[in-house]
Amino acid sequence: HNFNADSLVDLRQQAEFLAKLGKVDDALEVLEGGIRTNPKESPLLFLDLLVIANNFSRKTDFRQFSAEFTQLFNANVPEFALFRDEGRELEAYPALLDHISGQWESPHVLDVIEACILRDRDATESDPFDLAAFRELLDMHAAAVEHQARLGEIEGLGDAVGGLQQRLREVASVLKAG
Repeated sequence: HNFNADSLVDLRQQAEFLAKLGKVDDALEVLEGGIRTNPKESPLLFLDLLVIANNFSRKTDFRQFSAEFTQLFNANVPEFALFRDEGRELEAYPALLDHISGQWESPHVLDVIEACILRDRDATESDPFDLAAFRELLDMHAAAVEHQARLGEIEGLGDAVGGLQQRLREVASVLKAG
C-alpha cells in the first residue's frame, strides 16, 4: 500500500490551503475526491478530513468521516469534543514494537505494519490503536518503505507492494546513482 503517495501529498496541501482560506467545503471535497479513488490507500486524507471537520466545528461531517475511517482502518477516533487527545503513542504497545523491530530487515515488515494499519474484518480480538499510535504506524510504514528500497529487497515483492513499486523504483535508482 502507498499511504504516502506524492499525489496524496498534493491533495493534502491543496485541502490545507483551501481550509486556511476558509473554503471548508472545497477543502473537504478535495480530500473526499482523493479518498474515493482508493479508500484503503488514504488514511492520511481521512485524518485530514477529521482535523478540518473538528477545527471548523462540522460535527455531522466529523461523525461521518470517523465512521468511514474506523470501518477501513484499525484505529479509534476520539469523540468530537476530545479529538485533540489522540491517546497513547506506539510505545504503549511494546510487544508490537518488538515484533516490528524483529522484522525490520525483512521485506515482511511492510506486511506486519500494514496488518496493523488496515482493519481486518475477520479479527474479532484485535483492539484498535489510539490515534497517536496509528499516526506513528503510518510514519513507520513510510520509513520501512524507504529502508526496504535502500536494502534493494523490494524487487520481487510483486503484488504485495502494489502501488508502491513505481515510487520505490524511483527511490532505488536515486540511491544507486548516489
